Amino acid sequence: KLLLQGIPFSRLLLGPESEVQLSDLAGNAMSVPVVCATLLAAICAPQLRRERENGKSLSLTKFALHQKYDGANGAVLAERGDLYDIERDTTSAASLEAMLADIASDLASDAFYSSVLCTCESSGRTTNNPTLLECQGCGMCVCHECSGRLRTSSHDLKEIDMEGDRPDPHIFERKLRCAVPSMLRLGEGWEDKIDDAKGLEAYSFQLQQVDRNKGHWCLTYGAWEDHGSARQVAEIRITIGRIGTLDRNVGIAAYIRCYAPAIRTKDPLRGTLLDSARLFIKITNKKNTDMGTT
Repeated sequence: KLLLQGIPFSRLLLGPESEVQLSDLAGNAMSVPVVCATLLAAICAPQLRRERENGKSLSLTKFALHQKYDGANGAVLAERGDLYDIERDTTSAASLEAMLADIASDLASDAFYSSVLCTCESSGRTTNNPTLLECQGCGMCVCHECSGRLRTSSHDLKEIDMEGDRPDPHIFERKLRCAVPSMLRLGEGWEDKIDDAKGLEAYSFQLQQVDRNKGHWCLTYGAWEDHGSARQVAEIRITIGRIGTLDRNVGIAAYIRCYAPAIRTKDPLRGTLLDSARLFIKITNKKNTDMGTT
């Protein structure tokens, strides 16, 4: 919604604002870039019509805009990043693995308990029934009230053991937004280990949205060219809660997806764009973590 209003949300330093508040911000905003573009089109249209009437063979390609980086064939360039020529602060910046491990140990359990655990939980609401059931075979979750309206005879349902009261999803979302950084940057050496990640060391990944999903929460970070006014070149998705359908342990997972193969103009990739790298951190108990990367 913010992009439709002409507001580059990737350049906004967002805090604990909820999705509803960001929607209100977009709805109440006056889109100056869109208004200016409309005025500019209205001013140029009469002159374009006169020139076409004088020269019948006039081509619209004469009025095409040429960009500075057209010769790069759509490649991701480091000089278009907002952190270009800014050195990494290796003394105070924590690694991505250490940061995710700290967040997982503190919030992974509450992330699962406050996530969507029944089909009746939508639009931020939670079920009024305190008893939640989970299938030991397929991982399906349903509240006790809805289980009577569904065909659950083929499922091995067991009650989910809550550690105290169930966290409120709205309160947890604010807590999660305060705990995670609003901006990420790939550490030194990541661009050499990930395919098609050349140039991403000069880009910041801004927090775009926080989604409450089934069994986990998802944070989406995006990297954009020209300080957020051009193409999106990559994204980092961080899920916290249950990161495996049949895995009873909670944890946190990070997925890095580079758009370079799909946005280049020469031989672009068509079809499904897979993740470039994945990082998993499982919390087996309060003092033990298990980490894995692919």
